Formats: sequence, C-alpha cells, structure tokens
Amino acid sequence: MEKKTLFMLCGSVIAFLLILLFGVLLLSIFNPKYYTYEQAEQLIKEATEEYYQLNPAGLPVDDGKYNLSYEALVQAELIKPLNEVLEDGDTCSASITIVKQESIYSYIPILNCGDAYTTRSLVDKILADNQVVTQDSGLYQDNGEYYFKGKVSNNYVAFGSYEKKNKDYGDSFHISFEEEGMAMVRIRLGDKLNRFKALSRGNEQMVKDESIRDTLMDLANYTLMAVLEMEVATDDDSE
Repeated sequence: MEKKTLFMLCGSVIAFLLILLFGVLLLSIFNPKYYTYEQAEQLIKEATEEYYQLNPAGLPVDDGKYNLSYEALVQAELIKPLNEVLEDGDTCSASITIVKQESIYSYIPILNCGDAYTTRSLVDKILADNQVVTQDSGLYQDNGEYYFKGKVSNNYVAFGSYEKKNKDYGDSFHISFEEEGMAMVRIRLGDKLNRFKALSRGNEQMVKDESIRDTLMDLANYTLMAVLEMEVATDDDSE
C-alpha cells in the first residue's frame, strides 16, 4: 500500500511539472518577451561582438567607419528578428557601425523606430539637453560651431571640430567611453602621443595623410571629447 501511494505521489509530481513546463512554453509563444530600446541596442552590440569573434577575418584592417547589416546577425543566429526583440519591431530598422581607430574597434548599434525612438549620439544629447544662450555661461553657437563658455572671462571650450570628428567615426568615442571610461582615453591619447613623438623626431610617416598638425589636433580633440563626456556624465548623475 505504501509503495502504491509513493508511486501515485511521484506520478502526480511528474504530471504537475509537465503541465507547468507546457504552460511556460505556451506563455513564451503567445506572450513573447520584448526588450526596451536601450536593451535592444545592448543585445545588438553583444551579438556583433560575438559575430566578429566567430569571424575575425571580417574585421576591418584600415582605420575608418564600416557597416554591418542586422540581417547578417540574424542569419548567423546570434539575434532574433527585430519584430521578436521589440514590440514595435515591424516598424523599426537596425544596423551596426563598426569603427576602427588605431588599435580600438567600436561596435555602434543604430536603431531607427521613427518618432518612438532613434539612437542619439553624444552631440545630439548635448544639443538636446542644453539651450543656446547669448550671455553669461552656457552653450553658444557661432557660424555653425558650438562652444561652452564658463563664468571666467575667456574660459571656453569649442566642440565644432569634435562634432565633425565624432560624426565621422560614428560616435565611437562616446560608446567606448561608456564601456571603458578613462582607460580608453589613455589608450587613444597614448597612441596619438607616440605618433607625435615619431613624427617630430623625423621618423618615417606611417600614416601618409596625417601630419604633425593633424596629430596635435587629434590630441586636442580627444582631450575635449573626454571633458565633454565627463560633463554629460555629471549632468546624468544629477538628474
């Protein structure tokens, strides 16, 4: 009698677990898990990293900006189609910008869901969060370029050249800064400083289209980019 009772109890537990498993399966089919736009961007970035880990020969060799289609990640079974990732995925498009600068690769997901959401660059964020002023301290505009002016006379920092450079490289500095912080800044400044040392000592110019002036401008731009990132991070923390 005891064995029969134990057998029936075990059968009931197994049946309950099977029903529970079947219910979870049905729930996942008819009520799929959707992600926020920011979570989707992170998923796309992680899938891109895995894509190039599996296909290292596909990484660009020369410095510059390159594109990878979202469909390539789907075909590699590294991510689901957008309509299974986002609730409004049918109305969205996605792509990935790959930026190579020196020894650093950046993978930048770009989501476009119309009025609902569009990936913003650091420059877009700065312009959206700061009104242009004409007096006192704040964000100024002059001949299409922007600069911050402090309370001290002649204390200002321009980012018109930063805006152009950052757009040229797909906002890679902003993405890398969020991931690595000041460690990334040290790497980029170190690479440029080493190049400046080599050029100023008369060594062979490895990058034919980059002069000493270009290298110094890059040093200045990277320094400015880091300052702006710090300012944006401070503003975000205070909100």
